[in-house]
Amino acid sequence: MVFLLAFWRLLCLVVMGLVVWQLAMPRHRPQPMPRSLRVFGRLLLLTFGLCALLQGIWAVYPGLSPGFRANLGRDRRVYRLQGLTDRRPVADRWGEPLIENELRDGEVVRRHVHGAATAHVLGYHHVRFGQTGVEAAYNDTLFTARRPAWGTLGALGQPGNPLAEPLRLTIDWRLQEVAAEALGDRAGAVVVVEPATGDVLVLVSAPSFDPNDLDRERFAQLSADDRRPLLNRALAGLYPPASTYKAVTAAAALAAGWGPGTTVDVPPGGFIPPGETQPIRDYEASRSTRWAGHGELDMRSALALSANGYFAALGLELGAAELNQASRAFGLTDSWSLTPYEFGADTLRAKAGSGPREKDSAGITARDAIGQGRVLATPLHMALVMACIANDGVLVPPHVGLGEPPRLTRQVLAEGRARQLAELLRAPVEDPRGTARALRIAGLSLAAKTGSAENTAGAAHGWLVGFAPVEAPRLAWAVLVEHGGTGSGSALPIARQVLLAAQDAGWFASDDPEPTL
Repeated sequence: MVFLLAFWRLLCLVVMGLVVWQLAMPRHRPQPMPRSLRVFGRLLLLTFGLCALLQGIWAVYPGLSPGFRANLGRDRRVYRLQGLTDRRPVADRWGEPLIENELRDGEVVRRHVHGAATAHVLGYHHVRFGQTGVEAAYNDTLFTARRPAWGTLGALGQPGNPLAEPLRLTIDWRLQEVAAEALGDRAGAVVVVEPATGDVLVLVSAPSFDPNDLDRERFAQLSADDRRPLLNRALAGLYPPASTYKAVTAAAALAAGWGPGTTVDVPPGGFIPPGETQPIRDYEASRSTRWAGHGELDMRSALALSANGYFAALGLELGAAELNQASRAFGLTDSWSLTPYEFGADTLRAKAGSGPREKDSAGITARDAIGQGRVLATPLHMALVMACIANDGVLVPPHVGLGEPPRLTRQVLAEGRARQLAELLRAPVEDPRGTARALRIAGLSLAAKTGSAENTAGAAHGWLVGFAPVEAPRLAWAVLVEHGGTGSGSALPIARQVLLAAQDAGWFASDDPEPTL
């Protein structure tokens, strides 16, 4: 539309210029024109052409400039032109209201029904603080006054007015509520996606804030808070993925020809990369001076025990280039947007993570292979890794708008390799020694991986990622708890509560109904 408008303006100016030129041309052979007059005429024509060109550039540039689009949400004039009375409500996939318009003291108020529980995914639309989240990313869809006048007027007063129908999101409020309550006020995030469709069912970040309670004083407090409640950790929090990254290392190994039976000796002293003296040891080794090591381990046992020595050695055998390629294939270095719309997409876009560097030392590469080197990822990225493995190796881009046309998918792993890896990831749950054995739920097959991301700012960050059911996956998830210690101690109980809620809601039933638009 922007380009058509620019072309129309340019065409009108050109036509006007030609008309002026024709009117100025004499009907008979003129006397020789003075040189000064000819020069003046050419300058006048050049000025006219430059004006036409600048008109076209000005019409096109705002739509092309990321900086212009990013700052447009802070322009109060834009807000005033988009009155709350013109904004559609928002609902979850089942029609549960998420944002409603209410009349208070003669004024329309945009009310977030569930407050802080959905603050980071829905965002806010405020005269002083601009727009974020769904309110910004889907602004053109929510702002009904931009629709053609005859369509708007024709729909007024009609039953089932489509302009009053809510924007439906892929979010499942039942799971969102449980995840938000389970995480509480601990810093962290919970992301749940549907592997086959890319539907984002849960997007929780904590600590959070109440969009219904935003004024100058409150916003200043939130902005100055050291815990950063305005930060969407699910999309903008970059963390070492720790042992959850071993699923990527295992995928790279399977693709390179290694099999589940590949064995590595894990001695009590740990694995020492070439050229280094500092060993890479397991979590148990750091808690006991008498740790006996694991001995010979195959891939299944190494995943069950989360053996650092196994995957550090395997990562060095693969090499940094293979690990880097696997990270890129799984989308860890991509900046995923949850909306197909260009304008406002940055408000629902995950920061790009980072993978191993090909020219790093052996020690760094070995630590990259266990998620403790240079690798960084958001909770959304790790949920997508699990979703890809669950979906026979096909990575489906995530989105939050229900019923949106699918975007291009990516075949990351061959179907057979993905199923092989999915079976291996059952071990952390089903093995009696598995680090995720406490996740077991009767009647539900689970694949999962725990992680404890070491950091210099305090206790380790706790991770738990996975998918279920293994045979026909419906949900994939990632749970992160900042400074939570072990993943099994902090993230696992949260994931278990969400899975129990999903089981009660019928997500794992074969005849689960799909939402209708």
